[in-house]
Amino acid sequence: YSLGNHDGLVESFSLTNGMPWRTWTGPSLERLIPWTASVRHRLEQSGLNFINFSYTRHLNTISAHVDGKTDKEKDHAVQGHCNINFITRCDHTEAYTWVKDHSGQEDRYPSTPLRGWLLRTDFLHGVSTLGTRESFQIKFHSPFDHVKQWLEDNPRVFDLDLDYISQ
Repeated sequence: YSLGNHDGLVESFSLTNGMPWRTWTGPSLERLIPWTASVRHRLEQSGLNFINFSYTRHLNTISAHVDGKTDKEKDHAVQGHCNINFITRCDHTEAYTWVKDHSGQEDRYPSTPLRGWLLRTDFLHGVSTLGTRESFQIKFHSPFDHVKQWLEDNPRVFDLDLDYISQ
């Protein structure tokens, strides 16, 4: 659904057994979170292919999938796709996100509220949960290893005291 001014709400039922999976992206979301402007600026200056911030909410398991790119994004995107998922709410204490690499090795990341994970979303992945799960997401069309290295080299990127940037 278009909310105007490049805002949008995506509602999907295909990977969630017919239950709604909603994702909100755009300037109105960013205006509600004061620090996104500073973080957006730093990410845009990072050399990474930062795409957007989004808020997502679903009510049960998300089936196995690989995040895709639109045809326009495929033409311009750097190889790779990953997200930082920061869990804001999860009603099921046993919930987790899983990612399976090309050799079949599976990594699991607990859906613990107030915890974030950098996930390889160009690999097969999904979410196992029996309840409501909400997250704030930062999407990149850059290789996981590049984003991970940049985050390690810039550990203060999410500091709320942002004055050090102008020094």
